[in-house]
Amino acid sequence: MEVIKDTEVLKDRLEDITENLTDIIDTYYHLTVLKVADRAATTLSIFFLYLVLMAIALFVVLFASIGLAVYFNRVLHTDMEGYFVVAGMYTLIGLVLMIFRKTTIFGIVRNVLIRKLYE
Repeated sequence: MEVIKDTEVLKDRLEDITENLTDIIDTYYHLTVLKVADRAATTLSIFFLYLVLMAIALFVVLFASIGLAVYFNRVLHTDMEGYFVVAGMYTLIGLVLMIFRKTTIFGIVRNVLIRKLYE
């Protein structure tokens, strides 16, 4: 009789342990889902913020470039050379960015992305 009681007690304890373990695993799963959802929401909101900021910056650069080209047109007393001067400036900036893309720009972008990923 003593052995049967001990096995029943052991069986009850084992059932309690498995139930607690199931609850812990379920809670951990839900916590992980919430963490992933939070990180995804944060990433998407930052992405859309940067997208809006880039659109605004694009318009600022566009209108500033047009204004600068018109200014150069007035200074040079021509109708088109100011636009070519501004285009040449952008070409020069593009060449500098192409030259330094691997050494400087990729390193900075990579470091920023890694830092954001581990926040």
